[in-house]
Amino acid sequence: MAESRESIISDIVKDMGAFRRSMFGRPKLAGKLMLKKAHSLISPAQGELLHILKTRDSLTVKETAEMMGVTGSAVTQLVDPLVRAGLVTREHDENDRRSVRVSIAAKGREKMTIFERHHKRHLTVLLEPLTVEELRTYRDLHRKIVNNLHADEGERGDYAG
Repeated sequence: MAESRESIISDIVKDMGAFRRSMFGRPKLAGKLMLKKAHSLISPAQGELLHILKTRDSLTVKETAEMMGVTGSAVTQLVDPLVRAGLVTREHDENDRRSVRVSIAAKGREKMTIFERHHKRHLTVLLEPLTVEELRTYRDLHRKIVNNLHADEGERGDYAG
């Protein structure tokens, strides 16, 4: 009997959980983002914020919130400990004092470079069982899903990383 679409999706959800735990939940495997701040660790959401800021010069809290799909107050809660750790800077916009701009600091850029290198090595190990052709298929399917997400958000164009 053929598998139902629903049971296949259930399997994918389970697999995604295992994959995510491998990337972010097991310090021995993933380094828990390798971003130590005193004795606590940077959360995946803070890692996402740092990644966004690394690719931009600076963003307002509002722009950052829109990109992350969260509220401005959620961004503020993510930013505060990153500022204290010296990974992010925050300043009032010169043109609008009510608007706050956040930027990645040199220390944050350094940490993200280290994390990205480690993340790529870890992903390489996880994907080792796949052939080059299977990797292409995986990448293409992943891009198809991401493009669909962007289309739902009103964005068009191909996502290529």
